[in-house]
Amino acid sequence: MKGRIREIIEYIIDSESVDSADIEGINDELEEMGYSLDEISQAMTILDFGILDDSIESGSQLYTKNRILGEGEKILLTTDAQGYLIKLQTGGWITEAQLNIIIENAGMEYRIPVSINEIKELVMGFAPDVPEEVVDGSDCSTRNLN
Repeated sequence: MKGRIREIIEYIIDSESVDSADIEGINDELEEMGYSLDEISQAMTILDFGILDDSIESGSQLYTKNRILGEGEKILLTTDAQGYLIKLQTGGWITEAQLNIIIENAGMEYRIPVSINEIKELVMGFAPDVPEEVVDGSDCSTRNLN
């Protein structure tokens, strides 16, 4: 089942037309593709889209800037890896969705606790727009988001 949830997440991330106002449309699309409501709900929860929350407003952002790792996420990662990911996310280099995907894949692909070098490999795979010097950690300064 985790493989199918991963497929849903990858589909949503790869989709060019994803916005928070069209979550129901994505839900319908995924159902037509044969995914169950439970699988879709789990993927949306991982992406933090709030699919189960009726308070989604048009124009709201898909991620927040003040991310704190949960206890389950902290268990998966070394302290260095946790700090590295938070630094990338708060610096604007990766989105909340990318952060969630990287953490979930870390738990599936590597032995726990996942090291910073293993996380860097995942960042290169799931956030290809992040420059190599940022991935390496030599320059994690804030990205110009304007």
